[in-house]
Amino acid sequence: PPRLNTPPGFFSPFPHGTGSLSVSQEYLALEDGPLFLPNQFAQIAMESAYETGWDWIQNLKLYHIDNINYVNRFCNENLKGLLKVVVPEATYLIWIDCERLKMTKQELDDFFLLKCKIWLSSGESYGNGGSGFARLNIACPKERVIVAMDRIEAALRKETQVQDLVEFRRILWKWRKWICETQHRMS
Repeated sequence: PPRLNTPPGFFSPFPHGTGSLSVSQEYLALEDGPLFLPNQFAQIAMESAYETGWDWIQNLKLYHIDNINYVNRFCNENLKGLLKVVVPEATYLIWIDCERLKMTKQELDDFFLLKCKIWLSSGESYGNGGSGFARLNIACPKERVIVAMDRIEAALRKETQVQDLVEFRRILWKWRKWICETQHRMS
């Protein structure tokens, strides 16, 4: 069967058509044959990536690992376990376990988009096992990762304060009710 190869650092298909295709002789002998529409830029980009891309991709991997470690440390130290990072083994997409927030998919999506002002991929879009998770892309400048994590922290603090206030009011209401019932019994 045909197999697509890409140069180091090319994680997804690009519009300039980089990559090569390994095919069998039988496939090449088909009457319609394979259709290749490479452009000159694609050829140059692929050759350059294969010839000089190794150091670049190694440095990029280190940069991604540093961003992953930052997010993991931030969640452990600043968010006190509300969000847990599933450290990836081979990608720049981090799974974030959000189950402790006890939010529905829609509430979680709204929380990140409307309150944190960041767009994370919903874990449910990756199947049933992704329920309660979100995916964060850390393949960006560290400054953006820092801003995203700071926004999450600020929104969680605000959300926690609101929940604490609601819980305080609930307890206060129960306390007032108990006092009224006690006074009524005494009279």
